[in-house]
Amino acid sequence: MLGKLFLCILGVQAAFGAVLPGGEEPTLASISAADYPDQSEEAIKAYWTPERMAHAKPIEFKPTKEQEAQFLRDLHHQLNTEHQEMVSVPGVLPKEELSAQEKFLDALDITRAIRWNTRGDVLSRTVGKLFLTLANGQSVSATAVVVNSASKVLLFTAGHVVHTGRGGAFNRNFLFVPDYYYNNRPVGTFSFKNAFVPTDWINTGDLRYNYGAIITNPLNGRRIVDVVGAQGIVFNANRNVFAYQFGYSSGIAGYDGEALYYCTGNTYQKTTEILGQTCNLRNGASGGPWLINFAGAIGQVNGVYSHALTNEPNSGFSPYFGPGVQNFYNQVAPRT
Repeated sequence: MLGKLFLCILGVQAAFGAVLPGGEEPTLASISAADYPDQSEEAIKAYWTPERMAHAKPIEFKPTKEQEAQFLRDLHHQLNTEHQEMVSVPGVLPKEELSAQEKFLDALDITRAIRWNTRGDVLSRTVGKLFLTLANGQSVSATAVVVNSASKVLLFTAGHVVHTGRGGAFNRNFLFVPDYYYNNRPVGTFSFKNAFVPTDWINTGDLRYNYGAIITNPLNGRRIVDVVGAQGIVFNANRNVFAYQFGYSSGIAGYDGEALYYCTGNTYQKTTEILGQTCNLRNGASGGPWLINFAGAIGQVNGVYSHALTNEPNSGFSPYFGPGVQNFYNQVAPRT
């Protein structure tokens, strides 16, 4: 039976299994490993040999001209910015941890990503490298984060990591490696059971919907949160807030995608449903979490790296985690 975890809604305690307050639920699209014989846990883990992992290219995602045009139109047609009630779900430590080993972090702006040099800590175990196969058969890698939920099996990542978007298809062979470092897999690997995106991402490719979720299989009978812990998640937070952005970035001089890198600094409102942050994390960082209220161990996911823009090469962008993402979470959080 699930333990009695609790979440805070502006100081009010609510049962963790309850649906968070939100509006109309969005429509979800999903892929289930059970529907494909070659997507069994055994088949996926056999597919991802050390050699195939080593040769997986960091996923590349560049918005099309149509997507950038839509983005620019959103700048001139701002949506309702009426304040929504902030809702948060706390992170949790793995059962073996008695307390978070927090670092003494300076609140400095780091706009050129540097390596997260600690291995085996809570942050490194809850953020990991995600391996997958594109619809065209290419083996690639991205980033994902373990997010606390009633099911204790949930990852968050970018939408294009799960599905290629309008006119595309679902990706496959998802394998999550916590604390990945140069082909070292100290915690083991977690294959996927189901993966989800908003149908709006599939139907329109609108960057506001570029987020996704993955349900993981247990490892040796243990759920992923019980093994590595989980970051919290927050919805309807301030759009201008100090955040840490993490990812397995490559494609830029000095970054090879084999270690975890991070930036820090204030986020800013690009549109009402898109946040920006000055940071050079790119290929392979797709789906990497933006954490607020973070002191070195547990924070709250306030976004995931989605894309960069041609005319803003020094910034990365994320969908704003407002009511839409909140309702998406409501639907995927109980899935097992």
